[in-house]
Amino acid sequence: MANAGVEKSCVKHGAVEQKLRECHEKGDFEGMATLAIRSYGEELFCYLIGLLQNDLDAEEVFAQTCYEMWGSLESFQWKSQFRTWVYAIAHKTGALFLRGKARWRTVRLEDVPHIGKLVEHVRTQTRPYLRTDVKSGVSSLRQHLTMEEQVLLHLRIDRDMSWREVAEVTLAGDNREESELQRESTACRKRFERIKIKLMNLAEEAGLLD
Repeated sequence: MANAGVEKSCVKHGAVEQKLRECHEKGDFEGMATLAIRSYGEELFCYLIGLLQNDLDAEEVFAQTCYEMWGSLESFQWKSQFRTWVYAIAHKTGALFLRGKARWRTVRLEDVPHIGKLVEHVRTQTRPYLRTDVKSGVSSLRQHLTMEEQVLLHLRIDRDMSWREVAEVTLAGDNREESELQRESTACRKRFERIKIKLMNLAEEAGLLD
């Protein structure tokens, strides 16, 4: 059943990616942004809630992520899946926010009203149980992990990304060399194995394996 769910998700993402590419080729960037936010907005927002552990902070970073995406659509080169690229933007934006080094690009909502409305829709309509699930999941064993470890688990397990996609997100860059991506993929895989051992030990200490 789990494999069927993964396959269904991959088919869905594949169809979205194809439509996004068609919009890009036609120069329909408004349609592209609309489809991207409608298709990936909720999962991206939930990812940021898990990363930042604060709904208001997640809302701010989510909005900025969407605006950064909007400003970069025309120059997107399809060197990765669009979904992966947007996660990389969110990862970088969230990391800057956490380090207190955020320098938001000034975006006037009246200049991009369609984006503002979509962002607000995702922020207000994200189902409450999803917000709760994100927090409860992190508040159990995962709260004992570092932020980097939590991100790795979320991308690999919760979002079912390949190791290459995980590397593209964590490196958060558009023009990474193939050798760099391969090294990061290998490093992420090794860190993941250590995380599994750490979680196993935590579960044993908590008496969850009895």
